[in-house]
Amino acid sequence: MKKLLLLSFCIFLTTTLNAQNDWHPIGPDDYDQPSFSYAYYTKIAMDNNNVPYVVCSDQNSGRKICVRKYNGTSWQYVGSAGFSTGQADYTSIAIDNNNIPYVAYKDVDNSNKITVQKFNGTVWEVVGISGFSTGQADYASIALDNNNIPYVTYKDVANSNKITVQKFNGTAWEVVGTLGFSAGAVDYTSIVFGNTNIPFVSYKDASNSNKVTVQKFNGTTWEVVGISGFSAGGADYIAIATDSNNVPYVVYKDVINGNKATVQKFNGTNWQVVGTAGISAGLADYTSIAINSSNEPYIVYEDGSNSYKATIQKFNGTAWQLVGTAGISTEVSDYTGIAIDNNNIPYVVYSKTYYGGKARVEKFNGTSWEIVGNHGFTDASGAIFRGFFTLDGNNVPYYAYTETTISNKATVKKFNGTNWVTVGAPEFSNGAADYLTIRTDNNNVPYVAYRDNPLSYRITVKKFNGSSWVTVGTQGFSTGFANNISLTFDTNNVPYVGYTDDAYGGKIIVKKFNGTSWQLVGIQGFSSGLSSYITLAINSTNTPYVCYKDNSVGDKVIVQKFNGTAWEIVGSNGISAGTNYYPSLAFNSTNVPYIAYSDGTLSYKTTVQKFNGTAWELVGTPGFSSGYSEFITLLLDHSDIPHISYADLNNGNHVYVQKFNGAAWEVVGSSVSSGHSRAVSMAFNSNNIPYVAYESTGAYVKYYGPQGLLSTNEATLTQNSISIHPNPVKNSFTISGNETVEEIEIFDLLGKTVLHTKNASGQINVEILPKGLYVAKIKNEKGISSVKLVKE
Repeated sequence: MKKLLLLSFCIFLTTTLNAQNDWHPIGPDDYDQPSFSYAYYTKIAMDNNNVPYVVCSDQNSGRKICVRKYNGTSWQYVGSAGFSTGQADYTSIAIDNNNIPYVAYKDVDNSNKITVQKFNGTVWEVVGISGFSTGQADYASIALDNNNIPYVTYKDVANSNKITVQKFNGTAWEVVGTLGFSAGAVDYTSIVFGNTNIPFVSYKDASNSNKVTVQKFNGTTWEVVGISGFSAGGADYIAIATDSNNVPYVVYKDVINGNKATVQKFNGTNWQVVGTAGISAGLADYTSIAINSSNEPYIVYEDGSNSYKATIQKFNGTAWQLVGTAGISTEVSDYTGIAIDNNNIPYVVYSKTYYGGKARVEKFNGTSWEIVGNHGFTDASGAIFRGFFTLDGNNVPYYAYTETTISNKATVKKFNGTNWVTVGAPEFSNGAADYLTIRTDNNNVPYVAYRDNPLSYRITVKKFNGSSWVTVGTQGFSTGFANNISLTFDTNNVPYVGYTDDAYGGKIIVKKFNGTSWQLVGIQGFSSGLSSYITLAINSTNTPYVCYKDNSVGDKVIVQKFNGTAWEIVGSNGISAGTNYYPSLAFNSTNVPYIAYSDGTLSYKTTVQKFNGTAWELVGTPGFSSGYSEFITLLLDHSDIPHISYADLNNGNHVYVQKFNGAAWEVVGSSVSSGHSRAVSMAFNSNNIPYVAYESTGAYVKYYGPQGLLSTNEATLTQNSISIHPNPVKNSFTISGNETVEEIEIFDLLGKTVLHTKNASGQINVEILPKGLYVAKIKNEKGISSVKLVKE
């Protein structure tokens, strides 16, 4: 009865607050990141309050320029996202003494000329005019002098690709010295000021065998610092910084020294190597430098000897030493940059190249590097290689995943109402666990199935017995390599698995567990040809169905069901018009099968069909998604409304959910994810609330509804015999049961806490509450329960 009351309340809540519905995170939010998709030309700067700012050309905003800052709790946009008129390349950022950020970039919409903007506290305004350089400006770099005057340098294509510097005089941009003052063509231009307000520039000097040259402005002309082309050989990725004594340092990729990183400083007469030449273990790209208040130089680079991950070193006065460990990032890291705050804490930024290439910022805590912001709810910070989501009968969310930084072993987490916690031991599989999937049985016991790579890539199923993960049957029970694994249960709690087996030509095998061992359902390899993208589902009469892509019929989708003796085709042998990907199968409450797939005949947009007893018929229009759909999940909610979730390749790989309203497919809310996502899965809880999980440089789960709805719903995690008397209540109530009540929290219709008390006993006074419906979440030593509360 209590569960029914809570269900009624949640349905009422959803209906009443429909206008406020949207996707809300369960745990970490993927909007709390420096960027939402691939970030080009990332740079980092610190303001006087030690707030890090990151600038980039953001794929999520059409390659326009974006700036975000970390406010101490989360990342937020500075102004609007994508505030340039078009694509921005070679983005650079500097912050003045009043904490006003400036950016410079190559402005593609303005004939590839340079544009500078500053943030006025509300919006980004153009400094001077847009596109003020004579012609195309590459390698744009910005710095501010001690009087907050912005200077820019760039490779000036209109002036024979030589270097040009301009400054803003309060009205217009004027040339500093002469246009194109270098002896020849340049690359990797960079500018910095010492505390005497003298600008220094560094660049790759084509007129001097592509070596490094540094010049400074003496008030009239640009003069060479030391000699032109002072590096031993050619140089790339050149960056410059000055210490508190106005000593300029440069870092670069040193071609003649095995493409390793080298740092040099000017001693007043010559450029001398700091430490030894070629200080990195191997190739170093995207070299960047910053110097702390103790005049210790720090460098960051993409480290070829450590799988092209980000590595940071500092010079201790005698030698270069690692800051933390080598290769701090979890994957290849482009566009590395470094800045140091007023407390001498180094921050680095880089763009992760895999799975969306988002920007990431890390800071050094004195012992190790820690992420600024979040990386999802998994323990490690690597990319989720496999992820799958489910809900048990008590609406507890479970997520199974493998992660690149932990050898792709299987780990399962569940949400306990407050945090994501590990179920059993982490990394419990023997080794890498491919095609990992998770389901819970009718007793809320979680099971996982996966390809067990150390066991000759055969299939293994495990379940959680309350304390550890134990094998169901024997490990590695398939004959050969197992791929495309799907796991489900019948109404009698019998687990079934479907998979393709290389020992049978990549055809499909279905097995069920008889309590002792895994036995065949039908024959081995019953599909016609090589099969993939299997979904195994069982209807309420315990009839197993599979849908899959079969190459023997031109990679069309096929559905088969087991008739008790053999597998038989449902409808036609090849339902889709042509090639399909990511087919998914589900039933409505009357056991009508539905399928969804990425339709190759319609630009791989989503098509849904259902079986009418004789043939497959379209549900709505074919190819209704806005773009190429990947990672499709099809489900019907408790009202038999079909929903699909997918990642939309044509829309930045954002995750979307659509439902069929009886006439057409409509988007549910807005984009679920902040940006590029993959490994999408979906489930409905008992209150008809959809949940979607996905990988977006970390694992994230969101639900659809009004903000705070989860707070009222998550009480179903643990049921016990708690009730409230009287109910409805006018002034006060008591709580039944012998256990001590540790905590009571009462929520209004918006999910807002209106009363919270600990160690409650006796009468609970609610006289001050307005009349209406509430939910009381009551915690005792047995767990948490929720009760609908009516205040009169």
